[in-house]
Amino acid sequence: MAGNLERGFGMDTDQKRLLIRLLLITGVFIACPVSMMAIMTYGDSFPWWLNAVVIVASLPLLPVLLVVMSWTAWRGVTIHGMTKMEAWWWISGPFSVAYPLSMLVFRTEEFGHVLAPFTFAWMVAFVSSGIWTLARIYQLVRSRTPRISTREAVMLATVILGGVVLIALRARASR
Repeated sequence: MAGNLERGFGMDTDQKRLLIRLLLITGVFIACPVSMMAIMTYGDSFPWWLNAVVIVASLPLLPVLLVVMSWTAWRGVTIHGMTKMEAWWWISGPFSVAYPLSMLVFRTEEFGHVLAPFTFAWMVAFVSSGIWTLARIYQLVRSRTPRISTREAVMLATVILGGVVLIALRARASR
């Protein structure tokens, strides 16, 4: 049975606040490696204090944001009626797409040593997103009503986009 967050209607203000919190946490989680890559690529264009703040704040924020995002998704499932599949996607899906996309944009493959914690988090998120995709497709195939909501279609498309971006990144690296 689909939760209120999946159906997208009948959401009360607490559920809307939960989605806003998840969007904000995901945005900051994605902004950490993206800002680090921007500093590494275009560091001379930014003031020295901004470079220092980004470098000092990005790495400690990674585990903190992982914990906060997991806790928020857990509260969404237990209190606000979010499905477990949607919570799983929030934890793994956006980062598994945004990280290789930012590597493609900023061309930061040579800065691997600085980005190692983010790369490790991406690897875990990418594997989790792949398993999520297989589980969701299996659920759709096994369900008696194989309807897919717009929200789930966007989630699946996002994870598939992550795979396409990864293929593009690998193709560029092999040249």
